[in-house]
Amino acid sequence: HTDHPDLSRPASPNFTLEPYSLNYPRMGRCIIVNQKFFAPSTNLDTRHGTDEDVRSLAWSFTRLHFQVDVIHNRTVDELRSVISELSAFDHSRYASFVLCLLSHGERGFVYGHDGKLLLREVLDVFSPERCPSLKGKPKLLILQACRGDREDAGVPVKDRQKQVKDQLDSKATPTLPEDFVLTCATTDGYVSYRDSSTGTPFIQKLCRVFDSSDVASSHILEILTRVCRALSVEFGNSARTKQTATVTSNLNKLFYLKPRPQASSSAT
Repeated sequence: HTDHPDLSRPASPNFTLEPYSLNYPRMGRCIIVNQKFFAPSTNLDTRHGTDEDVRSLAWSFTRLHFQVDVIHNRTVDELRSVISELSAFDHSRYASFVLCLLSHGERGFVYGHDGKLLLREVLDVFSPERCPSLKGKPKLLILQACRGDREDAGVPVKDRQKQVKDQLDSKATPTLPEDFVLTCATTDGYVSYRDSSTGTPFIQKLCRVFDSSDVASSHILEILTRVCRALSVEFGNSARTKQTATVTSNLNKLFYLKPRPQASSSAT
């Protein structure tokens, strides 16, 4: 007689995902950090076209009922002060938080006006320990960063508008705090373009998706996947370059940017 092991499957835990609560007086704060000009000592070019991205982001997040604030051209020390103030701010009336960083970048860094700031520094201040009023709330970091070296040359395109390469080394992206999602304009080894007249394809596509009519019924990872798809379609048939956005998530629930529409009950 051979005893057979009990192969019955134990009861499965409930993995149903709940949405983050939006039951707060305000949807959230959206902070846009726009680094357009840089000190001569950095040898970084002016980021022409970035103001178009700022306008698009401000419009989209205002329509989503975020409180939008724009910060321009800060030094590294000033940026540290800004993120420290944001961490210390009382977010208890807000459902979520969004930070948009538009700048030059290198491996693990973004640039202030006069030098480099570690991405780790930016993320760490929003940990539950250092920013308790955002504990358990969804946080989104939108990162449009360019390398800013001599490879950032203009390239010919069909409409003859000047574009420059934007690049970020995604392998250097630090670990995210709880309830955080990071989306970046490009993945390691590929370039992201910034048009001097119309802004970046990444930010413009992102805002177009945010402005779509079905954004209320889609959670943030679905929305960002559409952005990745839109970029892939635009650049997929181009021999000039390839651009692939990235999404990194440490969310524990579903993050919606608007309250979901409720099914209307029929009158009796």
